[in-house]
Amino acid sequence: MNEQPRFVDLIDFCIEAERDPDISGKGEEVFRRLLIAYFFGEETEESKGFTLFLEKLDLPGFLRGCSSMFDVDLDELKKSIDGETTNDSLCGKIMLSTQYLKAFYPHHPPSFSQLPADVKPELLTNIKKMNADIYQAFEKLKKDEAVDRCRKIITLIAMILKRIHVKTEFPLNKLTRKAEDIIREIYEDCDDVFRATPKQLAELRDDTRLKTLIKTFFSIRKFQDISEIAALFKEEFERLKNRTVRALQ
Repeated sequence: MNEQPRFVDLIDFCIEAERDPDISGKGEEVFRRLLIAYFFGEETEESKGFTLFLEKLDLPGFLRGCSSMFDVDLDELKKSIDGETTNDSLCGKIMLSTQYLKAFYPHHPPSFSQLPADVKPELLTNIKKMNADIYQAFEKLKKDEAVDRCRKIITLIAMILKRIHVKTEFPLNKLTRKAEDIIREIYEDCDDVFRATPKQLAELRDDTRLKTLIKTFFSIRKFQDISEIAALFKEEFERLKNRTVRALQ
């Protein structure tokens, strides 16, 4: 059984990155942005030198002909990530670099050959894991895109409610009927596929329906609870709407 991908929100990050006019349509630069701000985001926050290294890193050639991360060929990507050996794999080139070793192995010489014998296996394992994580993130992006293209409205609403509950741990009401029956009473055409049509957007953004939904599913103690949950609902809805719009392009 495959493990849950480490980078689960790549699709959202890609959508946001490709909105930047400075890199939109430039696959190589969008991928560089992913390395700097997403895959190695924690590391680049800690080390300016490592960030500068990634800004100048030679990236796989096939990316120059790719206008979007949504169009990346997974077979080409896997070849580029894995390389012939661990050393010349994508993360091998990054994590065996002088800049990476200086920043994150500061108590040792910045050379793999000079690292202690007990440190080398751990580093090589981390490189292989990171290569796999990046590839799995792109696999998930492709799967997410396919799901976003054919998600029903009732599924969309249920997903948002679940995410709010998991994120906030806000208590749920004990329902006396099936949740899907309740949702169908509040929102029309729930079994339609969500296409972000003007009619669907208007209905799902309707404050009256949303307040009814919130008061039905969540244990409300004060008026502010409704406002906070409504804001979270709208934020999550916009995220999923953006994914649907991108998937339908």
